[in-house]
Amino acid sequence: MRYGLKLTPLRAYAHQVPRYYIQNFGSAVSHPDTNEYAAFVQDTIRVTGRLAMSLGVRYDLQTFSSKGLVSNPLWPQAGKVPLNDRNFSPRVGLAYSLGHDHPLVVRAGYGLFYTRIPQIYTSTIATDNGLTSGNLFLDNMDFYQRQVFPTYPTVLANCAVQSTFCAPPANVASYLTSDVAAFAPNFATPRVHQASLNLERELRPVCRRHFVHVRARPEYDSGTRYQSPRSHQRHLSCLRRDGHNLSRHLLRRALVLYLADDSLDDLSVPTLHQPAGTTHLSPRRHQ
Repeated sequence: MRYGLKLTPLRAYAHQVPRYYIQNFGSAVSHPDTNEYAAFVQDTIRVTGRLAMSLGVRYDLQTFSSKGLVSNPLWPQAGKVPLNDRNFSPRVGLAYSLGHDHPLVVRAGYGLFYTRIPQIYTSTIATDNGLTSGNLFLDNMDFYQRQVFPTYPTVLANCAVQSTFCAPPANVASYLTSDVAAFAPNFATPRVHQASLNLERELRPVCRRHFVHVRARPEYDSGTRYQSPRSHQRHLSCLRRDGHNLSRHLLRRALVLYLADDSLDDLSVPTLHQPAGTTHLSPRRHQ
């Protein structure tokens, strides 16, 4: 209440009397530099004339620069970046052919995928350490805070746009608060378990019918699991006489979840691949 009237947001706007004032102080510069390394090994094994397997493993390593990181003695985990050096991802795929004239090919695959840690995380670790930054929040309805509340539209500290540091005025030091951002001690790189099943049947020498089922299970730090996205797809593809491929989707139902970075960027990694344009359906003729 002010002068017997409630200061609603609409009344405050109409009379140019703001209710709250918020301003952040401290350093505006961070260096969330990162290096990423990866290695992948894969081999295809022909077990029998009808069965082929693809085995592989991928290694991912992401490191972060420690430049500008400050440790807070009141929060030991502050100012530290994670280093997960055991991110090995197995991949396995198989293809099995049933029949001769119009074979049914069953393809299945499984893979573990590690996502990339966004650099905005380490940038927040550098700026929100509880020591070099401060947050100011003033309420115009508080008598004491009203004494330092700036008159609209002026600001308490008019820091230049290109400045790398903004210092708070001395008269608001008692109202400053600090935020501390830190990675959990047991932080692990987010990962996704992905499995796929593909049924492919040759209807005619130039036509194939497909059924694809893909399922993924994301996991984040501490082993937390979330709802598994699934995708079902059926389509018919034929090869014209001029060599162009025609594809008609008969049915498609998909549940799409947005995951961090490129968790599901390649749904065909765990399965065997065929060269573009090939009509070979049997693993015995796989190139």
